Amino acid sequence: MPDIIPATEYTNVSCYGWQVQPTPQPKAVPRRQLHDSDKDELQRIREMSDSYLGANRLPDQDNFKDKERQLGKAMHSSEFVQKVLKLNPGILCEDSLNCRGHAGFYYVEAGEKKYTNASFQKGILPEFSIIATDAADLPVRVQYGWREVLLRLVKARQLSFRQVVRMFGDAGTVQAKAWRRNIRNFRR
Repeated sequence: MPDIIPATEYTNVSCYGWQVQPTPQPKAVPRRQLHDSDKDELQRIREMSDSYLGANRLPDQDNFKDKERQLGKAMHSSEFVQKVLKLNPGILCEDSLNCRGHAGFYYVEAGEKKYTNASFQKGILPEFSIIATDAADLPVRVQYGWREVLLRLVKARQLSFRQVVRMFGDAGTVQAKAWRRNIRNFRR
């Protein structure tokens, strides 16, 4: 019996008398050098598109992109869940069925499970949310920090601001500007 070899896109496959030829490797094409007038035009187009896209950027976006700065007091998601459940044992935490590697908080009201809109990525959670941007510097993905999840639980009236401060402390750093702006209506 012949050895079985895994096929790749470059493997000749013979089946019922016909063959699929391997895909040729693409050839590298040398780039032509831009003239000074072309460079100026390209710079003008970049500046123009940058000004158009500026309205779609977040305020303090550079701070949100700085992973080291936003990391703050990082915490593992299991420790975070234990602390939240200690504050309110009536909350449920379940793995997400739609988004692998994520979990969310739920509560039961009148025998019906309701979503709190507080979800997070399992693993190490940064203290503050971190965004990833594309080539145009527009936000494309957010990793919610544990303070954002707490804010959503406070908004859902599952935790109080006092409980959060007692268990997690209040944020007094520069990165906490968004936290303070969003939580100020719930400080009582």
